[in-house]
Amino acid sequence: MAVEFLPSHVRLTYRALRHKGFSTLVHAQDMATAQVADRRLVNGEEEFVKWAQTWNGRANCFVGRNPRVNGDISTLAGITAFTTDVDPIRPKGTAASLDQLAQAVRVGKDISRAYPGGSVFESGNGCQLLHTWPLFIPESLPAFREQCRAYKDEIVRRFTVAGMEIDHIYEPERLVKIPGTLSTKGDRALWRVARFLDDEDTFKDGSSVLRAILSQGVSQAPLVAPTAEELGVKSKSEAQFAMATFLKAKGYKAEQALATLRNSPYGKANRDDDNVRIVQKVFSGRATVTNGRVEEKQVQVYTLQGAMDEYKRRKAERANQTVPELPLGFRALDQMLWGLRRGNILTIGARTGVGKTALALNVASSVGRVGKRVLFFSTEMPVGEIVDRIVTIQGGHDADLAPLDIRVCDESAPNVESVKIACEQHKPDLVVFDYVQHTGDSTGDNRYRELSLFIRGFHDVVREFDCAGVLLSQLNRVAESEPPTLTSLSECGVLENESSAVILMHRLMDNPDAKEVPLMLNVAKNRHGARGTCTLLFKPEEMKFIEQL
Repeated sequence: MAVEFLPSHVRLTYRALRHKGFSTLVHAQDMATAQVADRRLVNGEEEFVKWAQTWNGRANCFVGRNPRVNGDISTLAGITAFTTDVDPIRPKGTAASLDQLAQAVRVGKDISRAYPGGSVFESGNGCQLLHTWPLFIPESLPAFREQCRAYKDEIVRRFTVAGMEIDHIYEPERLVKIPGTLSTKGDRALWRVARFLDDEDTFKDGSSVLRAILSQGVSQAPLVAPTAEELGVKSKSEAQFAMATFLKAKGYKAEQALATLRNSPYGKANRDDDNVRIVQKVFSGRATVTNGRVEEKQVQVYTLQGAMDEYKRRKAERANQTVPELPLGFRALDQMLWGLRRGNILTIGARTGVGKTALALNVASSVGRVGKRVLFFSTEMPVGEIVDRIVTIQGGHDADLAPLDIRVCDESAPNVESVKIACEQHKPDLVVFDYVQHTGDSTGDNRYRELSLFIRGFHDVVREFDCAGVLLSQLNRVAESEPPTLTSLSECGVLENESSAVILMHRLMDNPDAKEVPLMLNVAKNRHGARGTCTLLFKPEEMKFIEQL
């Protein structure tokens, strides 16, 4: 049976998104496993259509709604589009009924009437509303993201109806379904082609939504590179440092600042390795520009006596503690590790579905219950699902979450700079990252290097802010058939080196659907004490772990 494909709708998508002259991120998600089948940059309309036709029917095809800097998969060139998702509420992985689909389209058209210039399309199992405009460069991407979030909240308040949800539409990096390609969720008989419902030849100006976004708080103007005189510097080198400092102050991430510096008058005439070095120094805090002068941070060196004084102080504090300052919440683990330690990383490794996120949330709740602040990065689940799990851990919907100071970031692939900015803003006692393989987009050797840089950078952050760190990690497939070891840590040996402790989780029975699943937790590395194992009984429905003494 031929797989339906609508090339005219795919072409209209590319043209409407206004990516001409930039790179476009495309993403194929395997319809059976929901894993990434292909993720790359394409350039131009013909390459975009060819890619969509190649993967149509084999995977769900998505496109990054905003253009990327040419050749740089992680850096936005600017903002050209905003999509509003209207999805029927239904069991995960199932297709929407025709009645649900029709209701979603009605909601989408209601929003389109309130904010003219949008194109409505069926996404296969819901409705999306696409507004586009000429390239806009926010002065501060983090501030613009918050304005998008505020606009989304306004749309949710005004247009949500029973049985429908409007969600996850505010991130500029958002992926959207490609109209003209097949949606492969649920029963094969219910697979549908995503398609525009408007006139295909209509090219619309959706600036009404951009104006609505910018009205949420302070309006923003496109960023114009300041002159050397405006930066208060004289030499070219000082101007490059000052430009990087200027971009950092505006909330740019390091990779975004690097792309902007490369295209600025200061960076174009510079060697690219010099641009990289300047951005690394500024964003790592090793260099700043003050009153037109570049000041490089000096390395702090302690005298032996000074270090001994600090050692005695910390030892005296621990001697007076009857329980760990940051308890994991499980007696056997706390006895071996003495809780979580500031400036150190604990890695929790497990195969998919074993329960590492559930364990991390139990640890976060334990730390929160002693009055400490937790910052939780969830790269796999939206904040709503994390809250649902914490509510379950605390005893159900009547649970009082007020005493728990747990703050959640659900960016899909945050980098070290995002973690550092969040730590600067929220000053956590514990930062949890779930999970480390969800950083970046590279493959092969570049993937190894990218993960290594993130892990080392994460360690630097927890040391700088004197908080404890927990990294969650996938294990390789060997760990499915036998108890895992440190060599099972997936993709990156640096993880073992940077961690002061490593806990490896393993099912003791091969029945993931059981209501009670015994787990073996192996403390395979412990820089501060003994190694050992303990057994926990995991109750997935309650999201709780019971120690087996």
